[in-house]
This record gives sequence, structure tokens and C-alpha cells, in this order.
Amino acid sequence: MLDSARRLGDLRQSTAVFAEVVEAARMLSWTRDPIDRLVTAHAIADGAKLLTADATIRAHFKDAVWD
Repeated sequence: MLDSARRLGDLRQSTAVFAEVVEAARMLSWTRDPIDRLVTAHAIADGAKLLTADATIRAHFKDAVWD
């Protein structure tokens, strides 16, 4: 499945260390939702864009897109 998704665009598997993701998530104060924090922090740790329909994430994370 990941190979199929890679063929559609610039998709790669994360290499972030989970402890670094959790630390970045702790710094996000715009939401109390732990999943929103972890998903966004994962993108931050990887220096990656985040494809999401979530308007709150897009409003607070400059690298969140929905095209």
C-alpha cells in the first residue's frame, strides 16, 4: 500500500524518533487533542508537509495543506 501511495506523489516513511515527536507535541498549545498534537508534531519532526482536512490544524500549522 505504501508503494502505491509513493507513486502518487512525494510520500515517504517517517524517520522521526518517537521521543522527539512527543517532545514537539508537548510544545503545541493550540489544541488539547492528543492525536492532533502527535500528527502535527510528527510532520514538524520530519520537516514535512501535512495533508489534512482539519481546519484547526491548517489554521495553526503553516505546513498543513488540503489541495
